[in-house]
Amino acid sequence: MKNCKQVPTQLLMHERKITNKILKGKMGKIILVFLISLVMSLTMAFTAGAKQYKFNFVMHSDTNNAFWAAVYKGFKDACAQIDASCQMLTLSSDGDQQEQLQNFESSIAQGVDGIITTITNPTIFDAAIDEAIAKGIPVISSNVDDPEGPSGSNRLAYVGQDLEIAGYQLCEALSAQFPSGDVHVLIGVADMNQAWAYTRGNGIARFMEDYKAANPGRKITYEKIETGLDLSTVGNRVAAYVQANPNTTAYLDVGFWEAGAAQAVRNLGYKPGEILLAGFDLVDVVFEEMDKGYVQLTVDQQPYYQGYMPVHNLYLMNEFGLGALDINTGKALITPADVNTIRKFKGMAVR
Repeated sequence: MKNCKQVPTQLLMHERKITNKILKGKMGKIILVFLISLVMSLTMAFTAGAKQYKFNFVMHSDTNNAFWAAVYKGFKDACAQIDASCQMLTLSSDGDQQEQLQNFESSIAQGVDGIITTITNPTIFDAAIDEAIAKGIPVISSNVDDPEGPSGSNRLAYVGQDLEIAGYQLCEALSAQFPSGDVHVLIGVADMNQAWAYTRGNGIARFMEDYKAANPGRKITYEKIETGLDLSTVGNRVAAYVQANPNTTAYLDVGFWEAGAAQAVRNLGYKPGEILLAGFDLVDVVFEEMDKGYVQLTVDQQPYYQGYMPVHNLYLMNEFGLGALDINTGKALITPADVNTIRKFKGMAVR
């Protein structure tokens, strides 16, 4: 059977456009469920005696970030199902884009059969992605896409959350708990140079602009600051901000570091709910702060899918010459009432 290296890149990109157009239709969700089932049945049925493919996942974080456990499990499970040789390349320093680029270029040099990557910068990875595609190595982005999607990058598909919309909807949901008077919101952008962070932050800010326009008789303000990539740093910066701006109504983080902010405001003497807190992802420290009443909302992006589905995407492209498939892994809003149910799945390392 032909692998992807024998299928013209132009054909793969054309098939991707057709597939995406279909999935935007009225029956898109039903078709997507069917296609995911088809992916699993095809890969399970045809792996016996097939070539062993080599896939690398080039990601933007270090091994200390709790979010990535479910992504890694999904990646590992999918690779085991198709008997692929797989490697997840982490960083020595969280968010080091140059080190990530080096890992990507190393994967090309290894001659792997496919690369999964997080596109944390809209330009830095373009040349490397183009080189991989030119050499017949399919590239799929996962978890973080180019902010302009296929218009900004020649990656063949994206498996992950719509980051801007997720930011918007998180703030929209939290606004139901805003007071009836003046509102001031602090938006914590972990790293202004990382696409996933500023894209979610832009979504939050877009909602605040809409909220301001819908409430002309009230003073509605917001501010973005760079808050960092660890709980302690975020906590210190949020504490300093709140002390300087005691009118702060809510803090929204673009990652799970609102848990650090929760500890900070508690140490300042605030009671649960006096400053509303929200962010992203299903990690234990966030659940602990939800239990205490300090975090009101978090967003689930189903990270297991983000590790699992790209592998099957790459396998089907290589083995059968199929086109790449975009998959939106969602943006479910999780409240404190949902925590005990979610913990059951967390124990399985799939949430």
